[in-house]
Amino acid sequence: MAKKFEQYCPVAHALELVGERWSLLIVRELLKGPKRYTDLADALPRIGTNVLAARLKDLEACEVIVKRRLPPPTPAQVYELTPYGVALRPIVRELARWGLHSLPAPRDDENLAPGWLADALGTFFAPVAPTARSSSASATRSPRSWTGRSWRARWRSPTSCSRRALARSTTCSSNGAGTASTSRATASCSSNCSTLRRPSKIR
Repeated sequence: MAKKFEQYCPVAHALELVGERWSLLIVRELLKGPKRYTDLADALPRIGTNVLAARLKDLEACEVIVKRRLPPPTPAQVYELTPYGVALRPIVRELARWGLHSLPAPRDDENLAPGWLADALGTFFAPVAPTARSSSASATRSPRSWTGRSWRARWRSPTSCSRRALARSTTCSSNGAGTASTSRATASCSSNCSTLRRPSKIR
């Protein structure tokens, strides 16, 4: 188990769980699906067998992974992430995106790991393209999933128009432009708002 930082801090606590060397790389491999001990050893060729066994034991103790035996005809023992461990997926993605800023180009004698293209696509495109099952729900909950057209419609919604009309009327009054200009600004905004409505969902 990792050494304690002796700090009541969620970052320090998280590093106590997965901050040891190789731990997040083991999580990275298990994010692709359950794997046997030999599969993990092959995916991490520079890790010692004693270190791999120790990291798996630590991750299992903090309930990040679980060990189970597959049913016949292949009664192999595999490791897989728990829901607590699967929650590390966006963290691993963001860590990959952050590390890419200073990652040099591969040398000619370096071989890319198997599945690197799938990992790259999952890292950079999966957050942008949600699944069909969750797209309708995220459209109503998360403004980030709205299209640019929806954002413009939201900005030009009656509430936003009322704010701009109030701002314009305040400016006109302070500059002494008179109530006629104020009335025209408010009436123009009201007429525009009556023809616009906020989209209810993404099409």
